Amino acid sequence: ALNYFAAAGALMVSGALLDRYGRRKALIAAAWLLIAGGIAVAAANSFEALVIGRLLQGLGVGCSWSASGIYVTEIAPSKLRGSLVALVDVAINLGIIVGYCIAFLVDATQLGRSFSIAPWRVSMGLSALPSLVFMLFVVSLPESPRWLVKRSRPIAAKRSLQRLARSEASDADIDAALASLGETVDETSSWVDATLSPEGGYAALLGVVQQLTGTEAILYFAPTVLPGGSKRDKFLGNVGVGGAKFVG
Repeated sequence: ALNYFAAAGALMVSGALLDRYGRRKALIAAAWLLIAGGIAVAAANSFEALVIGRLLQGLGVGCSWSASGIYVTEIAPSKLRGSLVALVDVAINLGIIVGYCIAFLVDATQLGRSFSIAPWRVSMGLSALPSLVFMLFVVSLPESPRWLVKRSRPIAAKRSLQRLARSEASDADIDAALASLGETVDETSSWVDATLSPEGGYAALLGVVQQLTGTEAILYFAPTVLPGGSKRDKFLGNVGVGGAKFVG
């Protein structure tokens, strides 16, 4: 269910936060959703509260996934853009492995038992910490100059470009980059047009097909479906599944 919530979050961000409030604020909102979701799940005392926490986490995942990809695309130099955007997916899969390892260590050490706290609550509560660190870094980042130009804020866009540019970049280089952004923004379609375009349809179809392969189900239910062995072995098997996804 988390993936469906994530999809809703990505759509919400693309239409509202990203275009209206900017890429940086969308990333901050995603961090807050993930922090609130982690705390809500860890503190849940009913099924309904657990679902609300997972809903917040799912929206946060969708927000961060959508906003981070767009932000990196807009601030990265053209020669590094493909590599840096791919790095976003690499980081997601690396995060899956780290999450599995933390869950294994928390369960193995029974962390929290001395305070009558179930290990799974500790694991879910710890998920808020990376989001907090993420938010602290995002606060110091400049806004996307492309978005600022699109919002008719050329002075702020120039300041953002100055922060993003290399130290040896001259004022003429900054002005040229700003002028280039103005030209490309005029050619940029809205998120609605992109979503309804053939390319947007193919991208959506690819996402649906990826889900139909069952890879996400394996990630979620690996400890349940892995045959035999102890609870520890199943946790380690989960780590192995995450490692295979990361390498693949």
